[in-house]
Amino acid sequence: MTWNTSNNSKASELENKPNPDSVAKAQSIPSLSGDVLLVEDNKVNQHLFTFNIEKTGAKVDLAENGQEGLQKALSNHYDLILMDIEMPLMDGKEVMSSLVQLGINTPVYALTANNMPSDIAEYSVIGFRGTLSKPVELTILYQILGQHLTNCNDKVHNTAQRDKILVQDPKIRAMFYTDLAKQHSEITEYIQELNYSELIKVIHVINGLAGNFGYDELTDLAAESLRFLRNKQYQQAIQHCSSLNQKVAEVLNEYND
Repeated sequence: MTWNTSNNSKASELENKPNPDSVAKAQSIPSLSGDVLLVEDNKVNQHLFTFNIEKTGAKVDLAENGQEGLQKALSNHYDLILMDIEMPLMDGKEVMSSLVQLGINTPVYALTANNMPSDIAEYSVIGFRGTLSKPVELTILYQILGQHLTNCNDKVHNTAQRDKILVQDPKIRAMFYTDLAKQHSEITEYIQELNYSELIKVIHVINGLAGNFGYDELTDLAAESLRFLRNKQYQQAIQHCSSLNQKVAEVLNEYND
């Protein structure tokens, strides 16, 4: 299937060939033990975080929405909680507020692509210990894990080859491209309908995921689109959303070739 790339936008000026290995920079994997609760509704992010956390030796318990995350946090002991902000049933801010009210003092970090200073300040006031921006940087992830989990004999492993395998893992990449094809159709539909609230939801997902697969162009275009959408500058927003969708089509065409 060929995706429509006829829109003459700034996206067409961007480099066509992505570099999926650009996220495979050498890191040091700490050897850790402990229990991490991951509260995340996106399947691809679930795989990415679980894969990288379990490489350290730590255990991951998964909650797929905020309500389930709250129930697990109240029922079990965890050394660390990683919490997505935008989720169904209860969002991350609501869950964090409930945990504070109930006296749960487990360190909780916000997982989000909304990393403006005002966003980070808001999360801190609510009770989050810190913020881990999407797309995730492994160095920062491992720093956070190292702060709150038990270090086992100070052993470290070189991750350059492992990260390369992660980025190229066919199952995870297939999930990403399947979701991206769906998002391309949704963006097309919502642009036609001028449905700005749904555009924000779809593009927010792309903004948080694309960089993990080496598509920094998509991340940048998504961030710009979200900025105009949230500022209600809708004429510019539609132009940027169209540019983003043009680039998404190019990525899908390259993947299918």
